[in-house]
Amino acid sequence: MTVDPISLNLRRWISDNADRFQPPVGNRELWKNGSQFIFMVSRGPNSRNDFHISPSDEIFYQLTGDIQVDYRDEDGHFESVTVHEGDVFLMPAMVPHCPLRPAGTWGAVIQRVRTEQEPDCILWYCKSCGDRLNETWFGLADIEVQVKAAIDRFNGSEELRTCANCGSVHDVAGPFVMPQGAAATGGRRNGACGHGA
Repeated sequence: MTVDPISLNLRRWISDNADRFQPPVGNRELWKNGSQFIFMVSRGPNSRNDFHISPSDEIFYQLTGDIQVDYRDEDGHFESVTVHEGDVFLMPAMVPHCPLRPAGTWGAVIQRVRTEQEPDCILWYCKSCGDRLNETWFGLADIEVQVKAAIDRFNGSEELRTCANCGSVHDVAGPFVMPQGAAATGGRRNGACGHGA
């Protein structure tokens, strides 16, 4: 399929579409057809304590304000990094991660369109024992709709939010607030994630 080149002013597009960004995810695609890439803009606050496993690298460009990205490293430890305004940040493919965006922040995220053999996953870890609490694998066709649907389904079911290992009930995430001092340090840290995931 042949597609004509597309040019737009990103700041103007954000201004024109600002009221279309809704929690829990707060993301919108610039164009949905004809590109090899998913180019999203995300607005804070979001309300997340899930982790996303993507078969594609994700490139974050933080337009306005600072955000926190929690992730689980290959040794199973939870880490956090602050992505400052103006920063570009690479999240490698298949790393479970949770972008946490406080109010007033705007960022762009670029990733590949998936093939049919590349499912995405939204998962939650128990905040008490660290076990995988729940996970949903799906073929990604519409990132705006499917990620929100997985989060809404989990949040709406106490059964899904109850850990089979230890019995702890996972909280429903509220709007993210940047921890005091996180934006100033910008470093990584061990320990609990933004919503205790």
